[in-house]
Order: sequence, then structure tokens, then C-alpha cells
Amino acid sequence: MAVETETAGEARRPRTPAPPIEDGRRLATAARALAVMALALFIAALLNAQSIYKSVYNQPEGTQREVALAFAGPLREVSMALRLDRPRAWFESAIGREHATIDTEIVLPPLPAPTATTPTSDPATTKSPTGDGIPTPAEPAEPERVLFTPKDKMRLWIAGDSLVITPGYAVYRALGRNEAVEKLGDVDGRVATGLTRPDVFNWFRYVAEQVEKRRIHTVVFCFGGNDDHDLMTGVPKGVSLDGFGGLKWTKEYRRRVGGLMDIVNQAGGFVVWLGLPITDDAAAIKARTLCGILGIPSLYVVRVGEAFAEVAHEANRRFYFILTKRLMVRLADAIADLEAAEVLVTGENLGQVSSQTVASLRAIDAVAHHPILRPLIGFDKQEIVDRAKVIGTYEVSKGPEICDLLGPPRPSTHARLDQILAEETKLDLPGLVSSCLSKLVSEKFKTNGPPAQLSSRTAG
Repeated sequence: MAVETETAGEARRPRTPAPPIEDGRRLATAARALAVMALALFIAALLNAQSIYKSVYNQPEGTQREVALAFAGPLREVSMALRLDRPRAWFESAIGREHATIDTEIVLPPLPAPTATTPTSDPATTKSPTGDGIPTPAEPAEPERVLFTPKDKMRLWIAGDSLVITPGYAVYRALGRNEAVEKLGDVDGRVATGLTRPDVFNWFRYVAEQVEKRRIHTVVFCFGGNDDHDLMTGVPKGVSLDGFGGLKWTKEYRRRVGGLMDIVNQAGGFVVWLGLPITDDAAAIKARTLCGILGIPSLYVVRVGEAFAEVAHEANRRFYFILTKRLMVRLADAIADLEAAEVLVTGENLGQVSSQTVASLRAIDAVAHHPILRPLIGFDKQEIVDRAKVIGTYEVSKGPEICDLLGPPRPSTHARLDQILAEETKLDLPGLVSSCLSKLVSEKFKTNGPPAQLSSRTAG
């Protein structure tokens, strides 16, 4: 009779329990499931590495972009080495979508060759108006004037960054029903674009395509609102740049502006270039100066230009000032939470501007999570000016602001809350708030004494 036995070692060896089975299916452990998920995400990242790299590359300059590039760059190189970027490229080509390549090439038309001139007399004997014997160069020929008519219309195109939107529509309104002008579509304003970052949007290539395709006679350009930074892509090989506003930076930016105009001019078009907006930190400098005068030890700087431009473009512009005030209150609420503050304080004055009527203030207050205090609410405007002069803040505070630049000529003064809420459905408010707060900068100051105070005589 055979008897099965097992050695002592085999008896002591623990047996691995079989995986549990439920409804005929073998269940996996949580660790194995997580490993499979991680592997799947890594493979997906490799297949989509080019698109990931482009998204990271197009981010604004800063530490976040540099850290992200440190991870996205090697991931893209591995994907290309294994040729795992090809399936996505084939699929995008099949459906007619542009592949996620980073386009930094700036193609500008060559400068026209100088025309040779034959002197009609001996330069040594030619007299000039200044008497220095140097011939006076001939005046350039005046360009031919073209008469546009309802049968032969002027084809007008307005394009640029987000700050072209409001003046662009103003141009359209000024033209009215002029039958000699053909407006080529809507105002082509593109948020977060400019001439320094062709990787984000290549205006040089786009303008060349539009001029050729649309046979444009006149172009209205406006750029500069997003170009106030050191980073500039598409720089020619061998060219080095200094910081924003430096001599080398300015020379390269001037080359791009001139090249964009040449693209239109050499195609027979005429360019109207709207004045560049202020591209420095004038508002932040003003705020820092006021902090020093008033003895305020900290400051939060929030860039809202692009968000305001989107409000002006997407919503009814009659409610622009109330909508942007409500956006600022949302941002102030978030900052108050960071500081554990209990109230918000503003300098609003009843009836001074359209957003400070009783109806407008009621609509603004409705979005606030903190009480809003308005110590100047009942003051006379001249009284506010006089007190600002006494404490030394008037000269710093006066001047144009971005809200005036984008605001409508006839804003609403008696908006109802339901009207405002209806307009806000046209906006991605969570996205606008998140975008503004992502660029939040906190600054601390060493004050030189207590805040400026009004004397009892001036305060009374």
C-alpha cells in the first residue's frame, strides 16, 4: 500500500492561498490593479507625449513651466525613440487634424533690394539745401490712392491679441453701413497670443495665409498685451537676447513688427497699427507706491487683463463694469480666505460711476462671501480728491486704468441681478478665477513708520 508523505521542510513551507474567485472570475489584488493602472497611464502618456510636451512648452514662463519641461522632455524623447508618437500622428492625419507640433518658425518676406540711382550731375558740384555738397535724396513716390466703391469694396480685416477686440468692434461701429467696405468676418482677437510666442500661436504664418487667401486691402493690427516678458521663441540661430525691454530684445521685437507689416504691404495691403498698450507693471508699481505711503505691509498682485478682455468679448458690454467688479470680488474673497480676513474694504463712492449706483452695488454685493465695507460711500468726489492730496496719494492714484480701456461708452447703471446672472452664464467663471489666481503674486514690504493719517482739522 502506497503512503504519501511530505518532508519536514515541505510541511513548514507556507502555501500561497489561491486568489479568490467570484462568479467564476478570479479577483486581483489592489496592488496588482494599481500596477496595471500605472502601466496603462504610462503607455497612454507615451502615445500622447508630443501633445503633452506642446501643452507644457506653451505655458507662461516660470518655475512651473521649467519643472514640467524636465518631465515632459524626456517622456517625448522616449516616445519618439520607440516611435510611439506615430499612431497619434496617423490618426490626426486621417481625420484632417493638425499634428501637435511646436511651430516656432518665423518666415518673413525679404526686404526689397535698394534701387540703383544714376546721378544726373556731378555730386561734387551739386548743391544741397544745407550747403554741404551732399545731394539731397529724392523723395519717395507717393503711393497710389485707390478709390473704393460699393462695386469695388475695400476688404477690411481686424486681428491681434485679446486687446484688439474692443477697439476692433469700435471700428466696425464707426464704419456703420458703409457700402464701400467689406468686413472680413468677426474681429479676429486671440486671447493669450502675441509676437513673442509663435509656439502658442504663429501670427506670422497665419497672417501670410489670410492675406493670400482673402485678398485683403486693409489690416488693423493690435499686439503687445501679452508680450511683456523675457521669454521669446523663434529667435534666429546665433541671436542672443537680453531681458524684456533690453536693446537686443527690442531689436528682435522690432524685426517681428516690421516683418508682419511687410507681409501685408508686399501683398499690396495697407496696415493700420493700433498703439501698443502699456506692457510694463505700471499698475503694480502704483500699488506698491501707495503701500509705502499708507504703511501697508503686504500686497497681492493679480493680473486680470485677459479675464477682463474675455468678459468684454463674451458678455453684453453694457454690463461690463458690474461683471468685472463681481469677478474682482470673487478674487478678493479667495485672497481674504488666504489671509483669514473677515471683511473686504473698497473705495467705492455712491453714484460716482456706473458700477456704483445703488442697483449696481446690490448686484456686486450679491456675489460676496465676506461683508464689503465702503468707508467713502457717502463722500463728495471733491472731498475725496482733497483728502487724497493731503495724505499724498492723489498724484499716484490718478490716471487711466485697464477697465476704462475695455469698458463700453454707455454702461448700464440700473442692472437687475437676474440680468447679471444671465450674462455670467456666457462666461467660464471658475476658469477665469482659477487662471487669475494661478498668477497671484504676494509681496511684503518694510514700512517706514505708521500709515499716513489725516489730522483732526482735515478729517473734520
